[in-house]
Amino acid sequence: MHFENIIMRFVLFVTLCYIPISLSTAMELLSQEKNETNINLSLKNVPVTEALDALSKQTGYKFLYDESQLSSLSSISIQLKNSNLQEVFSQINKQVKLHFFKVDDTYTVVRSTEISTSKVQQGIKVTGTVSDNSGESLPGVSVVVRGTSVGTATDINGEYSITVPSDTSVLQFRFVGFQQQNIVVGNRRIIAVTLNDATTEIGEVVVVAFGAQKKESVIGSITTINPSELKIPSSNLTNSLAGNLAGVIAYQRSGEPGADNADFFVRGITTFGTNTNPLILIDGIELTTTDLARLQPDDIASFSVMKDATATALYGARGANGVILVTTKQGTFGPAKIFIRFENSISAPTRNVGLTDPVNYMKLANEAVLTRNPLGELPYSEEKIENTESGMDPLIYPANNWRDMLFKDYAMNQRVNLNVSGGGGVARYYVAGSFSKDNGILKVDGRNNFNNNINLKNYTLRANVNIDVTKTTELIVRLSGNFDDYNGPIYTGTQMYNMAVRANPVMFPAYYPVDEQHKFVNHILFGNHENEYRNPYAEMVKGYKDDSRSQML
Repeated sequence: MHFENIIMRFVLFVTLCYIPISLSTAMELLSQEKNETNINLSLKNVPVTEALDALSKQTGYKFLYDESQLSSLSSISIQLKNSNLQEVFSQINKQVKLHFFKVDDTYTVVRSTEISTSKVQQGIKVTGTVSDNSGESLPGVSVVVRGTSVGTATDINGEYSITVPSDTSVLQFRFVGFQQQNIVVGNRRIIAVTLNDATTEIGEVVVVAFGAQKKESVIGSITTINPSELKIPSSNLTNSLAGNLAGVIAYQRSGEPGADNADFFVRGITTFGTNTNPLILIDGIELTTTDLARLQPDDIASFSVMKDATATALYGARGANGVILVTTKQGTFGPAKIFIRFENSISAPTRNVGLTDPVNYMKLANEAVLTRNPLGELPYSEEKIENTESGMDPLIYPANNWRDMLFKDYAMNQRVNLNVSGGGGVARYYVAGSFSKDNGILKVDGRNNFNNNINLKNYTLRANVNIDVTKTTELIVRLSGNFDDYNGPIYTGTQMYNMAVRANPVMFPAYYPVDEQHKFVNHILFGNHENEYRNPYAEMVKGYKDDSRSQML
């Protein structure tokens, strides 16, 4: 398809352009780390925050500030060449009054109206511990200076250390399951904090499948996985479930493209009948295993599995075998972000059945007859065995390795995903498109004018748009499309493999060369033996089938 060629060329162009830019940018950042001299700035009428960001990129220092304090300041202009850091600070202070407090590699920026001259210092270091009501230390507690991006977390002993801009700063202590505490620093330099249990949270009302329930009524076994853990070198998402989700049993019956969906059960099978699969909900819509298989990991925001009676309580009998809940990404406020991922992978059988050679095949066949009847008629004469072993005449004494004739060692597969997200104050958007091409390992005879190998192309489109109609009303538009184009042999890959390993390797050749008598024959002269045996090579190349699948939601 022309669409496929355009995508591949676009990805190659972006990849070639992107690599040198990324390397040069990285080298530039490394060379500028902690650079206090040779600063070059040319800024005209820009916000103070933008000037600080530009200064951070050149020097390697971090600048922490309360954006609400600096956003009201007038714009500034800076024209400096080969200057040092103090000259930059001086030019900024000529236009707006700021104070810069340095602690290690970080400058805290505060308006001069926010502090008195006596408090112009290199920041205030505060240490302490955090524990619960029983006196046990709490590791991992978030400690943040309110209104800033300055923060830290307690270590394994519940201890923390943080530098605050002034003694009027407020420290926020937050931890899951405990009530948040806000403490003013004041003249204290050591602050010990005790967090109280959030016992009232159990009475909260949460939104469930159909309405709202008390939180204690929906507590159950739910497993959530990070979408990044679902990225494997495969175009089928269901193949990544095995081993990644506790309580989920998944196995793959075939590796053939188009027939490689994994079967999976959530804590076994709890219903009778043909439908033993869990309920699959993607953005609240019930879909099939194939729809889940075609879902792109880059488009997933959250992936959860409900594994016990909770699912039945919320979704009825359809949730008896568990529920898989998938939510796709939505746009966020900010400039457009473009993400592209291109993969090229090699697929090969992990293990092959060992087959004996044609000569031993005949010897073992004779031995099998003699062990049952010492006077039985042998299927292969000593003359045939010896002439086959010496390779006298491959047409009269054929020795076929059917598996090597039908199958290649590996196949090349390609995948590409492109998504754009962003938004403003009224609308947010997430738009994505992807293409994947999976090939089989069947060989193609150049004498045919068609491709009998397995070739599966998949195209997916997704658009999630959120629009704020009013302050209390949001319009959500979600569109997804999934399109499959399949080309393959008349028989499945599994059937072709069974034919190859079960066919007689010494009865007839795969095909005969064209002689003078048959020079006007247009088709391949396949070998056979009185129509009693199947020629697997003829079955593979005698035709092909194609199929397509389209779905829009």
